[in-house]
Amino acid sequence: MSIHKPVLLKEVLAGLNLKAGDVVVDATLGGGGHSRAILEKIGKRGKLVAIDWDAKALVSFQKSLLVGQSKVVSLVQDNFAKLNNILGGLQIKKAAAILADLGFSSDQLEDESRGLSVQKDGPLDMRLDANGELPAWKIVNQYPLQDLEKIIRELGEERFAGRIARKICEERKKKRILT
Repeated sequence: MSIHKPVLLKEVLAGLNLKAGDVVVDATLGGGGHSRAILEKIGKRGKLVAIDWDAKALVSFQKSLLVGQSKVVSLVQDNFAKLNNILGGLQIKKAAAILADLGFSSDQLEDESRGLSVQKDGPLDMRLDANGELPAWKIVNQYPLQDLEKIIRELGEERFAGRIARKICEERKKKRILT
């Protein structure tokens, strides 16, 4: 069961303005809190497309569904950036609402095996899709200094990217960085 609590749930539902029978996309299922509330609003005549890269999130949500809800829900393991293809594959031409709650869920941060927590020691993985090709430890240990600096500066928006990248390169000479 998920420990994640959706933020601004009442405000999100008010903004979505859902009605019974609506087709709704939760592009970032996560802990499923928003999706459970959406299901209450759209009822058995509605359709929920719940997308997440994280297979664990999908399995957990599927286990939490009430009797009859599984007919209303399509669970999709993929990146929400492929939304057009996902909806096309489900023969859905139009959605009444689309929700994307970007970021990590509490469940993902609390699971030290995911390598996402800065508070718990775990493998330096950081993949939402565990089947993905590139765990973070490979980047940290194998990428050249310039590439590390670029990643840290552009994706991390870190002004000390150069210093951090140099320190990583120094430390990995002593010992591989795996956590």
